[in-house]
Amino acid sequence: MTNSRCYLFGFMKSHFRNKKIVVMGLGLNGGGVGAATFFAKCGAKVLVTDLRTKKELEPSLRQLKKWKNIRYSLGGHKEGDFLKADIIIKNPAVTNNSKFIKLARKKGVPIETDMSIFEHLCPAPIIGITGTKGKTTTATIIGRILQQWDSRTILAGNLRVSALQFLPSLIDRKKDYPWVVLELSSWQLEGSAHVARSPKIAVITNVFEDHLDRYDTFEDYIQAKKIILNSQNEDDTTVLNADNEITRGFADIAAGKVVWFSYSKLPAKKKGVYVLKNEIWSSLGEKPVRICKLKSLQFQGQHVILNTCAAIAVALTVGVPIRTIKSALKKAVLPDGRMEVIQEKKGVVYMNDTTATVPGATMATLSALCDKKKKQKVILIAGGISKNVDYEDLAAQARKMCKAIIVLSTGKRETGSAQLKAELSGYKPIVSAETMEHAVQLASEYAKSGDVIVLSPASASFGMFQNEFDRGDQFNLAVEELCRR
Repeated sequence: MTNSRCYLFGFMKSHFRNKKIVVMGLGLNGGGVGAATFFAKCGAKVLVTDLRTKKELEPSLRQLKKWKNIRYSLGGHKEGDFLKADIIIKNPAVTNNSKFIKLARKKGVPIETDMSIFEHLCPAPIIGITGTKGKTTTATIIGRILQQWDSRTILAGNLRVSALQFLPSLIDRKKDYPWVVLELSSWQLEGSAHVARSPKIAVITNVFEDHLDRYDTFEDYIQAKKIILNSQNEDDTTVLNADNEITRGFADIAAGKVVWFSYSKLPAKKKGVYVLKNEIWSSLGEKPVRICKLKSLQFQGQHVILNTCAAIAVALTVGVPIRTIKSALKKAVLPDGRMEVIQEKKGVVYMNDTTATVPGATMATLSALCDKKKKQKVILIAGGISKNVDYEDLAAQARKMCKAIIVLSTGKRETGSAQLKAELSGYKPIVSAETMEHAVQLASEYAKSGDVIVLSPASASFGMFQNEFDRGDQFNLAVEELCRR
């Protein structure tokens, strides 16, 4: 453990007690709950503040009700709460331009995130996964493989699981630490950049346009992703997508070993994991070794196979035997909300892909569902709030691959829905739905045996839903009700 982490180890044990900790942004995705719980356990005086109301935050508040040293300021923020704090734990979704963050910083109040605290203190080696899409799938597959090899492996991060909940047990171990697998969003990377600690193994799944509602330019977004490599050294490993132009360029700034993954055979100079003749191979050893056949996997789609190749590359790098990798992959399934089959009735498959929040992700799903022989078998449910990205390519693909498109829209501020409709001008049939139940009903009216109805929004969630996961839950419920009729 470095000197800085030794200091913070003592900081956690003693200095958090009775400190005024403001958790800014409780949210509904687990990170805020994890942070509040951690500091409450440390004996801090915790104040949770959020723009949402008590009613809106009820699922998260229910998890915190036993803690008497947590107070709440909900339905809005108050300047005084930030000026009186000893430390502010900022939800990664809160921008640095927040007037409350600026006030606190001017006052000299430290601004941290749950991930920055974890990275300060974590004594275990970290595998970090970032990228535009595929982070959760890749992190989950890595976690499942490593957990079969070493059951102590921790899987957390941007997965609705705060890493802080695992910190006390890790520090108490003192030695023989397990691997920690962390999914890291660009916001989490920015929030912990000052810690100057990069993962022992850093994975970048891909980079394409996303979050341009938050970043001024695409280049700014790319720079945020590069933070994951800033503090690596020659003993560390970077795992990169050879099929993505942006990630290929990351090799130029990698301080240590670079391992590649690809859907095509890698050239001899690039060592890694790749697909060849419907099989996954590794060239990381002295000679190429076959890992498994694609048909043995539980997944479909080129993008998911790529995620799997990245996970295999990590597993081989840390020393997991091939037999263990193969065994784990046979049992692995995709995380919820990622091409998740919910029901099948009368030959129609209902699929939840709610985490496709940008056009590129929806395009990958459509490609996975539509083969060359029978392209128009998909009824797509899409729409929501745009992240200031382009919908033109998605619209062109949807025209070719979709039998019908149902656009979620209440006619208010759903910018993604409006952009999609504009790009699909003249395409028929395209219809609007003001509720998820209505969208599923409309989609079923266009479907016949052999078709797939997929919720793949290509947009962020909006007022109809609490978040993207609530959107998926509402889809699941609507499908279940429809199939019971």
